[in-house]
Amino acid sequence: MTDLLPRGTVAIVLIACSIPLALQAQTTVTQAPKITVNAAFPPLNYVPFPGPQYAADFLKYVASSPLVDGVNPPLLWSMVDNGPGAPGGQYDWTAFDAVIQPYIKLGKTVNLTVWSISESGANSENYSNHATPPYVMNLVDTVTCPAFPGDGTLAGSYPVMWETPFKHYYKQFITEVLRHFEDNPHIGYIRFGLTGGAAIYPNCEAELTKFLPDQSFRQTILNLDLEILTYIRSQNPTFPIIGPISDYDGDLTYAEEEAANDIAEGFGIGYQGLRARDIISYPTCSSDWCNLFSKYSTVRPTPLFELQPVGQSDPSATCTPFCWDGVQQQTGPLPPLLSFAVEHHATVFEIYANDLLLALDPAYPGYADYHDGYQHALSAVHSGQGSSVTLSSTTLNFGNLREGASSAPQTITVTNAGSSLLKLDPVTIVGDYSETDDCSSRNLATGQQCSISIVFAPTISGTLGGLLSIHDSDPWSPQTVALNGTGQK
Repeated sequence: MTDLLPRGTVAIVLIACSIPLALQAQTTVTQAPKITVNAAFPPLNYVPFPGPQYAADFLKYVASSPLVDGVNPPLLWSMVDNGPGAPGGQYDWTAFDAVIQPYIKLGKTVNLTVWSISESGANSENYSNHATPPYVMNLVDTVTCPAFPGDGTLAGSYPVMWETPFKHYYKQFITEVLRHFEDNPHIGYIRFGLTGGAAIYPNCEAELTKFLPDQSFRQTILNLDLEILTYIRSQNPTFPIIGPISDYDGDLTYAEEEAANDIAEGFGIGYQGLRARDIISYPTCSSDWCNLFSKYSTVRPTPLFELQPVGQSDPSATCTPFCWDGVQQQTGPLPPLLSFAVEHHATVFEIYANDLLLALDPAYPGYADYHDGYQHALSAVHSGQGSSVTLSSTTLNFGNLREGASSAPQTITVTNAGSSLLKLDPVTIVGDYSETDDCSSRNLATGQQCSISIVFAPTISGTLGGLLSIHDSDPWSPQTVALNGTGQK
């Protein structure tokens, strides 16, 4: 189903012409971009995250904080586009413009993440809003699959996004977005999504295969990516554009080709999957973001390199007292992630609103335990320097142990990897754990090390988390080690 108009109607086909390569290599960024921290999914009345109970706190503590540079409200295509011939006009910006006004009044930059399809589950999952306008869904083929089961309606299905009507009307919407915000000083950057959310990872490959043109699924998505990016460039945007990247079933060449497309058009690169495993597996980061950022860091003017954690963070690193889901566990604690990302050229961070509330809202669960480290990390990000302190491990697991017994000690080695003297304060530890060390109140010269020995002694049964904190003169202080053990009767 690829007709734009009913049969018998004359269709006018719009063709986007590419511009000379010399112009494609340019970007609207004229100097090395500063590092920014932005709130992903701020409280909105159409996306129920992080929860309506935190809307007032978010404005009071997060949006007003100097540690937060901007907000990233999802712009759902259907929120603005009512379709050709709609009463009052096709595009109505009233609702969205009202949503971003409180943040503009607080002096925050607004970065637009444009959703052409809802993020997961059902295309109508965001309450009354469908990310893909209903009139477009009526013009294209649609599918459902285990990863995108829909809600039993046509509007809740997954559209075939390479079909002509989808591309045609999405390009029109891209033009409208760029026109509406042209020269608006409050807009930081825009990321146009091609699949769920403002990303490029496609769902329902098996179900979509029957609608493929005469080429592979992977090549079809890459061609669509290049077509949309080229179209955006042809519209001469007046602010930076970030193109999303993602591997596909572990195939890193998928992300590499997407990044090459972004850079060729003079755009930045964005990845929405930063996770704790990236630190451990470096230099093989998820979707190869760290190598891609490094590869293109010599491009001038410097592109924007954006990262968003794969989900809300787990500050304990041990799901203590619990994790909302497996994605939270994949993310792990936020401070070491931010430090690692800064070291590897990231310049734009999209941090989940929940994590910013954890850092800045005294009423948010976990604030008392974790706000110090999270606030220091948000401050240190803006320095552009990663931590000079390296730890031999950021997590220790002591396994199962009988109540009243004591484990064998496990050791953490602290190294000053920086170029200046590191001044250490007394080490602190919480939970059913104890420590001895030769680090407290000591100064470490460049390359010097000290060690901390930790013992687990459960006083009750059950999963028992703990936290070791190392306070020092490094901007990323405190460095933390998550402790995990289980007491048994």
